[in-house]
Amino acid sequence: MDGVQYIVDQNGKRLYAVLPLALYEKLLEELEDQKDVQAFDAAMAREQEFVPFDAALKELGITRSE
Repeated sequence: MDGVQYIVDQNGKRLYAVLPLALYEKLLEELEDQKDVQAFDAAMAREQEFVPFDAALKELGITRSE
């Protein structure tokens, strides 16, 4: 990873990484994407009863204006 710097202790052990902001944001976005995929996979693995959209609106007491 280009541009990464480390803060080390007196023994040279890495304690912290300093990242360029663009790299940090990219890594954060990739992590969020991965969490979305995991949530989708978990939802698809559950047994679900699907309700038609109009039936769900009616059940919630919402009227749809077209």
